[in-house]
Amino acid sequence: MGPKPSSTCEARDLWSNRQSDAHRDFAATRDRNWDVPREARPHGHAMTQADRPTGLTPEQRVLRARIAAYALHARRDPRETTAPARAAFLDRFEREVDPDRRLPAADRVRRATAARRAYFTALALRSSKARARRL
Repeated sequence: MGPKPSSTCEARDLWSNRQSDAHRDFAATRDRNWDVPREARPHGHAMTQADRPTGLTPEQRVLRARIAAYALHARRDPRETTAPARAAFLDRFEREVDPDRRLPAADRVRRATAARRAYFTALALRSSKARARRL
């Protein structure tokens, strides 16, 4: 467990040392596993999960992601896990039609509904054109 701190300052220093040790260990592991030399990376480029070599083909990564999604949906209701994203997406249309929130709520909802329908109709048109090009 380690030494027990005798004061608040000592506890903060001990925590800070643990954090810097963990950060240093993570950085060393990250740099060792990433095949692009540190000096060849763009300045400030943080390595993402996608940057890490996995040894999996793209098809295997798709299957691994699908397994994770099915496992998540087996444990939780998908409507609950996606509710914040859906709410933010739908709020976008209200902000689009009334950015200053000056309209009455009923009028804002009516206009946002029309804007949402226009968005999805335009999406359907683009999809239809793309399908026609493939034929």
